[in-house]
Amino acid sequence: MNIITTCLNILKNIVNKLKSFIHNMKVNNIKPIILTIAILFLLLGITFSINSNFLFKKNYENQLSFIEVNTNPTTNNNSAVAKVGNKYDPSWAWPAEGANCYISQYFHAGHKAIDIAGCGYNSNIHAAHDGVVVTAGSKQTNGNYIVIRHDNGYHTMYAHLASIYVSVNQRVKKNDIIGGMGSTGYSTGTHLDFSIWKDGYPYYGGIQQNPLYFY
Repeated sequence: MNIITTCLNILKNIVNKLKSFIHNMKVNNIKPIILTIAILFLLLGITFSINSNFLFKKNYENQLSFIEVNTNPTTNNNSAVAKVGNKYDPSWAWPAEGANCYISQYFHAGHKAIDIAGCGYNSNIHAAHDGVVVTAGSKQTNGNYIVIRHDNGYHTMYAHLASIYVSVNQRVKKNDIIGGMGSTGYSTGTHLDFSIWKDGYPYYGGIQQNPLYFY
C-alpha cells in the first residue's frame, strides 16, 4: 500500500466521522460558514500531511544526501573526514594542507577537476590514497605534476606544483607528502589542480570524475 492510498483511506475515515458528528449535532442548527471553515482547515491539514509524507518518502527512497568536505583538517596526518549523507568515509585523504585553504574552482564541463587555493606557496600536497607514482614530471599545460595509480583502481593527478618530492615507481601511502603547491604551467596563481580518473590513465582512456563525489 503506497502513501497516497494510505492518506486517502485516512481521509475517508475522517469524512465518515465528520458526517456522524454533523448528524449528532443536528447540522441544520449550525451556521454554514462555521462548517465551511472547519472543513477547509481539515482539508488543508490533510493536504499538508500528504505532501510532507510524499516528499519524505521520495527523499528516503532516492537517498538524497549532502556532502561536507573538511578542507582544513586539524589532525597531524591531514586526514580529511568526508560526510556523505549520514555516513563518514575516511578512505580518501584531502590533498591540500593549510588553515586558509578553499576551493577556488569547482568541477564543471570546462574544468574537470577542482582547484584548491589559499594554502600558501609550496604548502604540502598529500597523496589522496595508497598507490604507485606513475608520473612525476612537467609539461607546458600542467606545469610540474604528479600522477598516482591507486590500489582501488583510480588515478589521481596533482598539477601546477612548485615542488615534486616523489619519483616514478615509488610507492606512497595515503597522506604522504608528495609535493608543494605552486603556480607552474598554465596557472594564474598558486593553487592545486586536483583530478580523479577512472577506467584508465589520465588523457589515455581515463575518465575524469568530480573529486567531491569522493569526499
